[in-house]
Amino acid sequence: MIDKYSILIVEDDYNTTQGLYNLFHCHYQVTVSKSGGNALRLLEKKFYDLILLDIDLPDISGVDVLRSLRNQRISSKVFILSSRSASQDKIRCLDMGANDYITKPFDSGELLSRIKAHLRTSDLPIICFGNTTLVPESMSVRTEDEALRLTPCEYLILNAMINASDYTIRRDKIIHLIDIHGIGIIDRTVDVHISRIRKKLQSIHSNLEIRSIRGYGYILGNR
Repeated sequence: MIDKYSILIVEDDYNTTQGLYNLFHCHYQVTVSKSGGNALRLLEKKFYDLILLDIDLPDISGVDVLRSLRNQRISSKVFILSSRSASQDKIRCLDMGANDYITKPFDSGELLSRIKAHLRTSDLPIICFGNTTLVPESMSVRTEDEALRLTPCEYLILNAMINASDYTIRRDKIIHLIDIHGIGIIDRTVDVHISRIRKKLQSIHSNLEIRSIRGYGYILGNR
């Protein structure tokens, strides 16, 4: 049975495109684009729930397509599919707003499971804590004053804190949480992500405060 969700595949390699189409067309509404420029034109006319985006496209790079999507505040979930496996490539795309980064060659079953998991977040309820709202669909945090988009790491961490018992979370749990989503994180960068979340919460005048617990992790509370 075909699901309600729509997927746009942006990939110029014929074999990869056919493999992805065959994998998804029984489950979702699938559209294929062989270039970044054509993909952007399609997105002017229709919203897609998820975009599978190759980096090395024949006209404009997938990175530029991703940047354009986020600059236009298009909230489609974006999976980068690339043969580039360097950490800096992954971090760059994820910090620009990609929801996941999958290296080629990839396992079809794992890719399908990841996509199902990400699309399920579109049906999750909006979470309110204090004067702050966490919106899963747009991966954003907002108050009455304004809203800001979170990176995938920031969203996962803040969401985990809000849903944690006593709003307390260990450092090792944060590392595990990010790792199982395929993003990858090292211990010292946890503090970097926490610092960025704090700054974003302050910039939108949120009354949420993340406090460090020495030797344990972090606790979320109200100012």
